[in-house]
Amino acid sequence: MCRFNDFVDKNYKRKSAEKTIAELGHRNFVDGNKGYLGITDILPSGCDEKTILSKTTKVEHDLEQLIVFGRGHLGEDMVADMFDGLKYKRQVEVLAKTRQGIDIKGHIDFVLEDKKQMVVVEVKTTSSEIDAPYESWIFQVQAQIGFLKRKYPNKIIRGYVFAINMNNGWHKAFPVEFNELLFDMVLAKADELAQHIIDKTISKGEAQLYCSKCSFKGICKTLNGANSQELPADVKEVVKKIVSLASLEKEIRELKSQLKDYMVATETTKAKADDNIVSLINVKGKRTVDVDLLKNMMPDIYTQFVVNDPGYCFIKVV
Repeated sequence: MCRFNDFVDKNYKRKSAEKTIAELGHRNFVDGNKGYLGITDILPSGCDEKTILSKTTKVEHDLEQLIVFGRGHLGEDMVADMFDGLKYKRQVEVLAKTRQGIDIKGHIDFVLEDKKQMVVVEVKTTSSEIDAPYESWIFQVQAQIGFLKRKYPNKIIRGYVFAINMNNGWHKAFPVEFNELLFDMVLAKADELAQHIIDKTISKGEAQLYCSKCSFKGICKTLNGANSQELPADVKEVVKKIVSLASLEKEIRELKSQLKDYMVATETTKAKADDNIVSLINVKGKRTVDVDLLKNMMPDIYTQFVVNDPGYCFIKVV
């Protein structure tokens, strides 16, 4: 790493840690800190192993992940401009406790309010367009609404997830209707995690989409299992290269999708791009056999011709 990159990396990590403590306080229980469980920690759809490790050990995110977190703050600033002229509050804090006495603390991105109602708005930045909010987002807003209902029992409280794609400007608001059963699941999860923290035990984790970004994947029992072994140094370099190119692979897929949409819309099958030739290739569908239908209608024939697939192996890096 060159001196400039080294300076940027260390300085941003320091500044980010200072801002986090100033805005949210100490979130873990390390070195005598009176930590707390955040709302995103106690979601039933989350990974318990990651949550407990983040509360009982020191965490240092890499610069790439911190930049992603910063993208979320930029999205919130955009929404604040959209709400200009309305009566709202940002980073509204809600407080509660588990049955063991451990603090629960949440920070709601926006709360719009009038005399009769409050509207929760949770802002999420995404790299793709989505048709429905993720389960974790729904649970998060359920918890936010539930804690506000405890504090303001006489008000109507509604919620939205407002998703924004920072790459192409796509955006959509998803209404979230409060469900008492889902809120009770959040509270039960908070009590369960609190007991693990008190007992200094680690719950079993769950493999999820964000495992590749997790700060604890190197020591995660769920991912590593009993058969994991340390790779030689030169092979580790191959893995690092694969990880560094993974984001480019995704970007290439998205760019090819944009290019294909243009060529299909303009009925272009071949075109020049300076010294490159771009072709739209149409692949005809293959004739195949409906295996399930054959099995149901002609089970004897199906049995005579069915063979076992030898299978294959592939590399998965998280």
